[in-house]
Amino acid sequence: MLERLEVRNLALIEAVDLDPAPGLNVVTGETGSGKSLLVDALGFAVGARASLELIRAGAESMTVAASFAPPRAWVRSWKPWFEEKGLPWAEGEGLLLRRELRRDGRGRAWINGAAVPVGALAELGQALVDFHGQHDHQALLRVPEHRNMLDRFAGAPAAGMLEAVAAAHREYAEARAALEGPGGDPEARRRMAETLAFQVRELEELAPRDGEWEELRSRAALQAGSARRTEALGAAAAALEADEDGALAAAGRAVAALRRLPEGDPARRDLEPGLRRALADLGEAAAGISKALAEVDLDPQALERLQARLHAWEALARRHRCAPEGLAAELERLRREREALEARDRDLEGLRARLE
Repeated sequence: MLERLEVRNLALIEAVDLDPAPGLNVVTGETGSGKSLLVDALGFAVGARASLELIRAGAESMTVAASFAPPRAWVRSWKPWFEEKGLPWAEGEGLLLRRELRRDGRGRAWINGAAVPVGALAELGQALVDFHGQHDHQALLRVPEHRNMLDRFAGAPAAGMLEAVAAAHREYAEARAALEGPGGDPEARRRMAETLAFQVRELEELAPRDGEWEELRSRAALQAGSARRTEALGAAAAALEADEDGALAAAGRAVAALRRLPEGDPARRDLEPGLRRALADLGEAAAGISKALAEVDLDPQALERLQARLHAWEALARRHRCAPEGLAAELERLRREREALEARDRDLEGLRARLE
């Protein structure tokens, strides 16, 4: 399947062209003659990690090219992969993988002459080449097997010990976590209790309620705008109700003037009803303005109190790293945490006995 391997400037190798024969090929030689370098070269060509130390001394880069002749079944299964990535390859042709690594750390890779990421080279290489080392099949070197070996040596599978030990270990781990978790150490528990007590106390002094933050902001905005509202409403009232110059007085004079005309006069007949309606509307508007003026709460001290509470609320929210509207929930959370710590204090002796 591997038809040719071309290696340039890899470690001790300046240039090697290897043409394996069909069937089994064996490379022999003394220790240090470079046999493993051929394996490293093939691994580099199919996307394995490579170190700059592999570049031959005095060379600026190393290059490895590997030519393959995949079997038909492999070709059929991988053809969609080539099509998806837009890589050139015609059925019946060989497959050429080439890779270069420069001393400045930059690298390039090609599949059938088309530049590709090294990841694509590695993805394809895993399906082309398998590497088997001399220790690959020694289960003793595989860490996940160690506990199974211990269990078999202890006779656990036959005696049911495995399940019993697993259950006991779970219970032990839970007891130890409860004892040594947050608040397990007496000094740490004391510091945590003091911190929680202080945090709960300062929040209880503020006594935040759900929904109060938005209510405070709304009331403060209304108070801040009270002076502007009073000024605007007062100006509107003056425009309507001034003794001689107000709109109400002017409209009243207009109605009185029309009434001096004879009842059958067309001007009186056509204009007086409209003026009377306008006079009534102006009266209603004046009454509404007066009512709105009476409802304005212009209390500078109330505004100061609202702003002081808003500032205290924002300061505590920053200290507890939560949104201002979440202070009430934060207080409840701290209360529960304090209660849990106190309960753990009461249960400490029981936890120690459980752990033993």
